[in-house]
Amino acid sequence: MVGIYDATFDDVYRYLHRLCRDHSLAEDVSQDVYESLLLDSVDLAPVTLAWLKRVARNRLIDVLRRRENYERKLRLMATLETHACFESFDEGLLDLRVRDALTALPPMHRLVLMLRFGEDLTVKQIGVAIGRTTRGAEGLLARAKEGFQQEMEASHE
Repeated sequence: MVGIYDATFDDVYRYLHRLCRDHSLAEDVSQDVYESLLLDSVDLAPVTLAWLKRVARNRLIDVLRRRENYERKLRLMATLETHACFESFDEGLLDLRVRDALTALPPMHRLVLMLRFGEDLTVKQIGVAIGRTTRGAEGLLARAKEGFQQEMEASHE
């Protein structure tokens, strides 16, 4: 393993750096490629530089997609916080208990509730907006509704 690492690491790193223009990201993904070789007990006989570059490129794509999904969720949440549906809360259309119950929820639960009931999106549209499958969005929405109900019941006691 050490021989392959020494012989190919610089080439893999440079390849990734050319793709992403980010030193830290290229270094992290490069290390991840070699770490997975070690941990997954890959047969090192067929490992070539071309194969390592392909694995590295795929890992980089995965990392960038996760980063993009995370940033999209953050932008979406920031947009919702300034959106008219939150303004209606401030205007007193919903009482303090509802606002407190929403505030007590985890951010993703608040987000899916606002998308469903504030923006009137379908579950499928919510899944697309937050980067989840329709089934995943359904589960998240169900947990959000349950959490909201519990918060409302707790504030009523």
